Amino acid sequence: LNFNCADAIVECAGQILLVQRKGVPGMNTWALPGGFRESNETFLQAALRELLEETNLRVPEKVIRGSIVSKKLFDEPDRGCGIPRNTVAFYIKLSRNSDGGLPRANGSSDAKAAKWVTLFDAMNKYKLFDDHQDIISDMLGIKPIPAIFNEWC
Repeated sequence: LNFNCADAIVECAGQILLVQRKGVPGMNTWALPGGFRESNETFLQAALRELLEETNLRVPEKVIRGSIVSKKLFDEPDRGCGIPRNTVAFYIKLSRNSDGGLPRANGSSDAKAAKWVTLFDAMNKYKLFDDHQDIISDMLGIKPIPAIFNEWC
């Protein structure tokens, strides 16, 4: 049995939007917005639905769709905390608001919280759920700083 999921990597001005998981698995950990694809939707529809449900991101869906940079399937048999899950991740790069700020977001649905964090912090200071750090690394071409150097930051 395989489950299909969709995730959104939303970046704006060097920051990434993360959610704090409300339920299991991974309760209270930080993660990419995303979740299970329903049988009547595409991976893109699932990613957008989950993103908007979990973050209440104040950006029109048309703008989000137009800001998709890339997408990629992650289907390693050992991903998914012991439950085989395939996910299609969508990299969305947004512009700052007209006032220069980041788009507003707050946790909703099955997300306890939502917040913008720097890419550096997401990759080096947060323990992200499951393989979400690897997904970010793969799609954005960035790597965490090795632990020995991380102590100096």
